[in-house]
Amino acid sequence: MTKADQVTGELLAVRCPSKNCTDVVVPLVTGRIAPHVATAGAARGRCPWTGIRVVDDRTPFHSENAELCLTEPITLDDWRLQS
Repeated sequence: MTKADQVTGELLAVRCPSKNCTDVVVPLVTGRIAPHVATAGAARGRCPWTGIRVVDDRTPFHSENAELCLTEPITLDDWRLQS
């Protein structure tokens, strides 16, 4: 469940992913989950997901981007050399 601005498409609220916030829709503040209270389980009180940045994944996946994933795997040593 998400709520989006009908003009800009910007996400305004999302369902909290915490198992302790059953069906709780929380607003986003600058793209992050707003402070709210966990309502169930051992984590009652401030929800640990507060402040987590939400990435909008509603953009369609284009198959030509899949080719970028088919390159040779990079090893940890290769990655260290590039950094």
